[in-house]
Amino acid sequence: MKRRLNILKTEHKSYVIILFELIYWVIAHRGGINIYFIYELFLKGKKPGDYIKPYQFKRIEKELNTPEYYPILEDKYFFHQILVGQGFRSPNNLYLIDHTGIFNLRSKKYSTEEEFLQDSFDGFCKLINGFGGKMIYQIELLNKKFQLNRNEMSVSDFLKFLGNKKFLIQERILQHSDMNMLNPSCINTLRMLTIRIGQTIHYYQVYLRIGINNNYVDNSYSGNIMIGIDKDTGKLMEYAYSNDPDTVQYKMDRHPETNTIFKDFRIPFYNESVEMVKSLHQLFQQFFMIGWDIGITPDGPIVIEGNNITELYSFQVFYGGLKSSFFELAREYKSNL
Repeated sequence: MKRRLNILKTEHKSYVIILFELIYWVIAHRGGINIYFIYELFLKGKKPGDYIKPYQFKRIEKELNTPEYYPILEDKYFFHQILVGQGFRSPNNLYLIDHTGIFNLRSKKYSTEEEFLQDSFDGFCKLINGFGGKMIYQIELLNKKFQLNRNEMSVSDFLKFLGNKKFLIQERILQHSDMNMLNPSCINTLRMLTIRIGQTIHYYQVYLRIGINNNYVDNSYSGNIMIGIDKDTGKLMEYAYSNDPDTVQYKMDRHPETNTIFKDFRIPFYNESVEMVKSLHQLFQQFFMIGWDIGITPDGPIVIEGNNITELYSFQVFYGGLKSSFFELAREYKSNL
């Protein structure tokens, strides 16, 4: 409701036009009422027809991407192996854990619980094919004391907690000091979308995900915020948005905890990040489009994940309707097959 009340303070269309647009949006475009207001389609000059709808995007994604290759991106361990083998930076993998035991990726041997406790690290335990920031846990092992999300527990209880699924333990990344000014509680990642046309990789769009409320992951579905970036300069736009309906402030011009103003904040190593994701996509030529999650360290960009993109919702919140440009790139891609 708070989002819909934003209309009262804007140069909006007449209420009659908004009503008819809403009906048309829901019936013809199969769009949700809330999305109409999130996109601020009630504003004068904005046209619902400029926005690609989820069913339109899904049709193109199924036609042009290759679902049989999705596991290459989804499996965090094998994805890491490909990156490192090609000289790209990615978080260090320490252990694989499942119902068979704890496999040490450095010694290439299984470790007993006692041997595991001899180690020392600060990192994360991630479901190996998880997404959306789900089933990711902070872990720390120091002086034979193991902690999960800052709570001490035994290794045997930790293994019981994980159950029968396969998990990957990765070393924590050191974030660039400038990115810590935005938020120090987690790695604030760039979501960079690339599209392949023939031999050329196009850098299409980008936004930044920022943690709030001391969250240790930055995914917007975990209650965090997102903000658009000028893709030519690497500077943040004026306002960040939250996907969480319980967030007190849906639209904000500064971080609610660090008070850092977003407008014109420049992402360090931005140009290097752009060149890196374009080079990365050349390794995954089976994909029409890939969404890259990139962290920024003191030494430059580092690859967190590669993702199959399932919608353009977040990008259209920041950059308006992308239907025309996206459809044109899809046509170009098909003509080069």
